[in-house]
Amino acid sequence: MQNHRCRLLLLVMTARSAQPLSAFAPSLFPSLLPSPRCCPAPLSRALLRTSPAPCYRRHVLVMATYESLMEEACRAISGQELKSTRTNYKKIFRKASGALSIMPEFARDRKLYIPSDLEDLSKACRTGGSAGVVVQADVEDDYHDIKAFLKEQERSKGNFPGPCLIIQRGSMKTLKDVVEAAARGVQAAILPVGGSDGGEHTLQDLVLACNSLNLLPIIEVSSEEEIGAAVQAGAQALLVKEVESLETSMRLFEKIPKQVVSLCSIGGMQEDCAELEQAAASKIVGYDGVVISQAARSVGDVEYVEWILSNLTSKRSKAVEFSIQEFKKRHPTITERWDADCAQRDPTSWKKWKQYKKTRDYQIRAQIWGA
Repeated sequence: MQNHRCRLLLLVMTARSAQPLSAFAPSLFPSLLPSPRCCPAPLSRALLRTSPAPCYRRHVLVMATYESLMEEACRAISGQELKSTRTNYKKIFRKASGALSIMPEFARDRKLYIPSDLEDLSKACRTGGSAGVVVQADVEDDYHDIKAFLKEQERSKGNFPGPCLIIQRGSMKTLKDVVEAAARGVQAAILPVGGSDGGEHTLQDLVLACNSLNLLPIIEVSSEEEIGAAVQAGAQALLVKEVESLETSMRLFEKIPKQVVSLCSIGGMQEDCAELEQAAASKIVGYDGVVISQAARSVGDVEYVEWILSNLTSKRSKAVEFSIQEFKKRHPTITERWDADCAQRDPTSWKKWKQYKKTRDYQIRAQIWGA
């Protein structure tokens, strides 16, 4: 009898609590909400008017924004609406002083699962004269990093120095990825040459979608064939991947049209400050800017970001002067006497060295090293 009364009481309590629980179910179980792709715009507006939960209202508002951007991108791809980016990004990357545009990259260390405050790092990039911040976003957790950078840059509007570009890198292979990046509020996105939506959308479609959403598409290339494909797709900016030699970097630069912004990627935190030498070489070759790959893996790398920006954004080109002085200290053997020593020890290598000195690669290095 007592067990029967307990069961009856439990049924009554469940029935009475059913209405409040159903009203707040979206807040308690956000993973059960419909996908933005499955909810049309009229239904989103209807849910926005009737939903009692604030959390659910925000979710529906995001769905409506996503849908409107997707519709705009699809119209641009189909040719119904052609619109170019309203911001002249060439002025951002191509400085009148001829200085390099420096963009450090933040790629979170996967071993660090503890959320960290990125405000100091974002502020260091902005006050250090960075043209933009590249944020690696391969998994869903990285989107919080983009949000943190955007929030800090947004607060600097109207102040000096003002906000810099937030550039998303990684997971940009489909039209859905492009639309989601635009919905987050980033100003540019790095796209791979082979980016496609399972064959449904080509690279040209993704470029058109970016232009219609006021999102600068930066195409990442690593060969002459990829440069040709990117230019044919309508790329406004190209990013040359890290290459093994300066000669390869020069050869790829010569294939980039003058009207296209040319950027190159160099590794961060190298031994003997090699990134300064590579950045100086990129400036002499003619690149508009460089991306310092993995310049920061956590908030603790803010000091390195400040150091690299202070050496590469100087109006007097201190990066080149620094590279010359440091190289002379660390490599004093680059002299004519070294040529004679090589000739005595290894005539074959000396002959190759003499041939190498006639190449453009050596001429550029000589300008940096003062050789």
